Amino acid sequence: MPFDLKTAITLGTRRYLAPTVVVILLLAGGMRYVFTEYKILANEKEQLATDRKALYDERVLSERTRADASVALIAQKIEIEKREFILKQLEGQNKERLVVLQQRTTEYETAFEKLQQAQSTVSQSQRQKEVEETLQKLMAEFSAMGVDLNTQLRCGDSEGLMRFNSAKAKFAEIYTLAEANGLVKRFNHFFFKNGQHLIFVECEK
Repeated sequence: MPFDLKTAITLGTRRYLAPTVVVILLLAGGMRYVFTEYKILANEKEQLATDRKALYDERVLSERTRADASVALIAQKIEIEKREFILKQLEGQNKERLVVLQQRTTEYETAFEKLQQAQSTVSQSQRQKEVEETLQKLMAEFSAMGVDLNTQLRCGDSEGLMRFNSAKAKFAEIYTLAEANGLVKRFNHFFFKNGQHLIFVECEK
């Protein structure tokens, strides 16, 4: 059987074409699978990168929030300590002011008591002076009567008896006022000189 070029091509085509096509088809299927898997892996990689970035951002935000909270807490603590320090200073100042106020109150009370005592003394002195002036006036009136309480009255001398009784009443008024104000010793000379030492049962005829 003769073997020519046409026959050879036909046989070669039949012998090698089918496996080549099969191989090409297998390679195409494999490439498609590989490409699909590559796309899946790429998507997963992209999703992983997105998740990683979100996690990083969340961590950064958390750290920033924590740092801000720490700064705010420290600032609040400093403010509280500052207020406590100011309150302690004010408390100390208030204690000092309270001590000063108490001292002034004591001083004012002492001064007021002294003033009251002085007023009382002045009032007593004024009262004493007024009583002494009244006694001086009454004693002058008694002396002006010209009556001696130790002289015996004449019988039938009604005018003399009236003057005697008036003088005796005046003397009693003077003595009572002096005794009420503790001035008997002060005017003891007047009382001794003008007091009634003799009592007459009968009048002088």
